[in-house]
Amino acid sequence: MDEYSWASAVGRIRILEKRFLSRAELEQLAASASLESALAALRDTTYGPYIAKMRGIESYDDALRESLAAEYDLISRMAPEPMVIAAFRGRHDFHNLKVIAKNQRMGMPVQEEAFSLIGNFDPGQLKLWLQGGLAASEEKRPRKDDELSVLRETYEATAEFEQDDGGDYGPALVALRMDALIDRAYYAWFVRVMKRHGYDSLITYAEHEVDLINLRMSLRGRKQGLDAKIMASVFLPGGTIAALDLTEAYSRDEALKELFKSSPFESLAIQGIKLTAERASLTSWEKACDDALMNVIKRARLSPMGPEPAYGYVYGREIETRNLRVILSGKLSQVSAREISERLREPYV
Repeated sequence: MDEYSWASAVGRIRILEKRFLSRAELEQLAASASLESALAALRDTTYGPYIAKMRGIESYDDALRESLAAEYDLISRMAPEPMVIAAFRGRHDFHNLKVIAKNQRMGMPVQEEAFSLIGNFDPGQLKLWLQGGLAASEEKRPRKDDELSVLRETYEATAEFEQDDGGDYGPALVALRMDALIDRAYYAWFVRVMKRHGYDSLITYAEHEVDLINLRMSLRGRKQGLDAKIMASVFLPGGTIAALDLTEAYSRDEALKELFKSSPFESLAIQGIKLTAERASLTSWEKACDDALMNVIKRARLSPMGPEPAYGYVYGREIETRNLRVILSGKLSQVSAREISERLREPYV
């Protein structure tokens, strides 16, 4: 990878970063008197053109989705290697794979809003491809570094859950294990793509994300009373902390704390273990986990060259979209400004 080839893109991204909403601006939106007033305030931001096209005030989710898709397309066009953006965007395809697999393997009903429309592939077409409804000659798509092949292979692997009733734990455990299988496939594919294109520096972000997912799963598993054998099939490889080490330390507080010692999530591990022992709610702790990962991703802004600023930018847009969805849905449901603010994640800027 020639990091200097990113010089022009990084320069443009620095300008685009000025369009992010600050924490203060998000708080102001949360304090709006109504959904209508919040939408009116957004008309003066980068979201304005999409808000203007809304057919009703309750269709804000469509506007946010269109805006995020446009941001992905914009960064992809300016990136010297668009695969960096496509690989990050692929997480939405693997999310859609989870929805499709649970429907087909477990008979879980599918609601259209469960699908993400931000991925590299249309969810409807993806479902046809996975089930062999389209021949290879009909696949009008970019190569995406064999992402579709990985999606198909992973979908076929989920067949092992088709007759699995979860034993003593029920369908929820089957769904959990299926999610883990699909997440493993996504992160393994992401790392292969980054190595193939010479973007090893971006693998660090994925490693930290996997560490945080595994920490969350450790504490959720404890709250649900799941044993280490089950968790061994849930923990993801590919983090800075080995999945085998997590399995061995899973039931022992001090051992689990030791694994995360000196990591960006050491204090989170200590706090989460304490809350779990007290059988307290992990809701606020989960938000703190998201904020901790954002603080890791923010380091991308410090890179003067290379793909890191592009990666950080699309991640930041994802979180901003999520925050706006929290604000607007809160206004629709007449949730108080204080409660909305408490749910907001750390913004990118």
